[in-house]
Amino acid sequence: KKNEESRYNGMSDISDYAILEQLGQGTFGIVSKARQKSTNKLVALKKLIIHDTKDGFPITAFREICIMKKFRNVNVLQLIDMIHESTDDIKKPGFFYTVTPYISSDLNGLLNNPRVTLTVPHIKCIMIQILRGINYIHNMNYLHRDIKTANILLDYFGVVKIADFGLARIYHGSPPSKSTSLPGGGKFEYTGVVVTRWYRPPELLLGERKYTTAVDMWGIGCVLGELFKKKPILEGQSDLDQADLIFKLLGSPKSEMSYYQSINKNKVNLSVSYSRSIEKEYGPIMPAMGLELLSGLLNLDPTKRFNAVKALDSEFFKSEPLPCEPEQLPKFEESHESDVKKFREEKRKGALTVSSNKSDYNSLEHSKYG
Repeated sequence: KKNEESRYNGMSDISDYAILEQLGQGTFGIVSKARQKSTNKLVALKKLIIHDTKDGFPITAFREICIMKKFRNVNVLQLIDMIHESTDDIKKPGFFYTVTPYISSDLNGLLNNPRVTLTVPHIKCIMIQILRGINYIHNMNYLHRDIKTANILLDYFGVVKIADFGLARIYHGSPPSKSTSLPGGGKFEYTGVVVTRWYRPPELLLGERKYTTAVDMWGIGCVLGELFKKKPILEGQSDLDQADLIFKLLGSPKSEMSYYQSINKNKVNLSVSYSRSIEKEYGPIMPAMGLELLSGLLNLDPTKRFNAVKALDSEFFKSEPLPCEPEQLPKFEESHESDVKKFREEKRKGALTVSSNKSDYNSLEHSKYG
């Protein structure tokens, strides 16, 4: 524990970094690409927005920082530094930044880039790393609660990094350490306002508050389908529509009905009569073993949904063509969620040769943290 905490010793000054460009802005902060002057490495700075100084440091940001300080895994994004920037007004707290390695792409950007093609070996390599990352997170007794392609990063070296722990929370109970283990958690109630809708599992849509690690596994199933379909697999317009799309894909709930009725606080229509369509829809675009894995991850019953250990043992990863190694993944053109609008415009115009299929920076500028 002492060694883990010694990685973080005080805070740096903003002058220790050269800001290169703004990458995006959200509710909680502004993200910029920068260069760490002491190492010459590329990093991402997240400037935390304090909307009202009376409220103090944002609790969501504080929670995310505390969680990231505990994590140390190659497939989980690392926190490498914190920055404090003073202001001229001594009554104001100034600005705080988190510093993480700059990661060249996220899966949402890559899947929308018209110049990027993922082969089956590429997809297998990426999925194995995602599952290893979420297995680590779950074994640390945390729920991620926002698994989606935009939060799964891919660095210059072909290494996947699960990111964005703003919604992550600790859970109580034993982690799912074996393929036969039940999901971890389910002992206490949490907010139901978690997970981006298109990746939200049916139990959350119905109103379950004592949810488990199975919510993250559903999101990973959605990511697997998206890697083959090249677009989100369940694009609901509302929570009720999202549940309806799930039942159209997986069939109306039958053996799950008693459980579903007991948690259905949101009045989702459970009396629908849909036949299962997942095999018909995904059979033509993915290998049989991949479809079997997809089906296991998208089980309507969270207690029967594949955990990370079981998913990693899938025949999908043992059958030909075998997964490539991370370093064998192509050096893709930088592709982020913020680039999606540009990529879609390129597709519309048919301009597929605007950029080369290479990352803009050489390997010496990237950092192998974790």
